[in-house]
Amino acid sequence: ELQGTARLTHGVCDTTKCYALKLQVAGDVTVGASASIDANGKGYLGGFRYGTDGVLNNAASGQTLNHIAGQVTWVASGSHAGRGGLYPGYSVPDPYGNILTPSTHGGGGGGNSTNDTGANGGGVIYLKVLGTINLDGTLSASGDSGGATYWSGGAGGSLWLDFNVLNSTGTGTIKANGSLGGYYYVGGGGGRVALYYSSKTGFNITNSTIQAFGKGNYPGGAGSIFYKDKTLDTNGHLLFDNNGVTGNYGYTPIQPSGSSNLTFDTMTVKGSAKVQQEKPFYHLDVTGNLTINGSATLYIPTDNNASVGSYGVALGSSSFF
Repeated sequence: ELQGTARLTHGVCDTTKCYALKLQVAGDVTVGASASIDANGKGYLGGFRYGTDGVLNNAASGQTLNHIAGQVTWVASGSHAGRGGLYPGYSVPDPYGNILTPSTHGGGGGGNSTNDTGANGGGVIYLKVLGTINLDGTLSASGDSGGATYWSGGAGGSLWLDFNVLNSTGTGTIKANGSLGGYYYVGGGGGRVALYYSSKTGFNITNSTIQAFGKGNYPGGAGSIFYKDKTLDTNGHLLFDNNGVTGNYGYTPIQPSGSSNLTFDTMTVKGSAKVQQEKPFYHLDVTGNLTINGSATLYIPTDNNASVGSYGVALGSSSFF
């Protein structure tokens, strides 16, 4: 039970290895309104940041998957589910990770010096509760803030949550957001959330309760949010929401690596998210409604690798190629 301002977390990545918080609880868990289980800033190191082992990432570039360095500049942010934001003329690492079983750390943002350090990405939380989780506080794995002025944002990390019963009074939140970035506000990409439950009470899935936003004026792409009622749903639901923040570079590939076919009960793209199905690696099926809201965009290749049962409300600047 976590009450008051109690916080449960794990160590930040080193330059050569990473850590995670993995818990299975046989009974019940309570996270009070001001308490948290979080891995904010515990992912891949930003430029000129120190790891848990005290070793400096002595480079302007943030680190990404497998501790590979990104471009050597402070104006390129971290990627994860969403591609990181970048200043024009530069590049960022490719997105990565798994929608259904997220377990990868968020990428770090670029820094300019040991005073202008880049933001770290978010860490990894796996939490399985066989009883009831009473969630009024926060579960989070977001990118953190960097140094004084010249730095870029870190990407959100991973939250893999598997609950028997999820209860909330309405104040509980789940977050894997990218961080904003300094000066030019070159923001990190959104992370990954997968939420499984057998029943829930008081926790409504909206963009105020569950988030994987990219951030910034040069924003990162939206993260992936997957949720499934293990009692009622066949395939679960996939959501991309960037909270109305859009840019020319931050986008989200549905499945950045691998070739496994994907099937969902519904899929929603909203809040200015830009989502792309890569071709020709896998077949994407939506058995129910595919919804594209507002200024959101979904790119689907015309190679017979995607199908939907019903488009539902297909609004927004949807495009197909």
